[in-house]
Amino acid sequence: MSTLICDCNKTMPLDPRALGASLNENLTLHSSLCRREAGRFLAAATQSGASGDELVVACTQEKRLFLELAQQVDTPVAPIRFVNI
Repeated sequence: MSTLICDCNKTMPLDPRALGASLNENLTLHSSLCRREAGRFLAAATQSGASGDELVVACTQEKRLFLELAQQVDTPVAPIRFVNI
């Protein structure tokens, strides 16, 4: 499993170290995953898809956009689950 977190343009205080420790992952804090950093979402989706892992995106507000982006790539993408944190 791979997890992407975003602080929505720094409007939500998130602690990637604490969240990562609870998930046993090394998390990177994104600030505009649905815009400027959309390429990072696509890279994670295709990389997780290649390895057969699930991708967790800690954003439900832009779920539709992320799903549309994932449909536009030619390579397999991971199963994507959207959660609120």
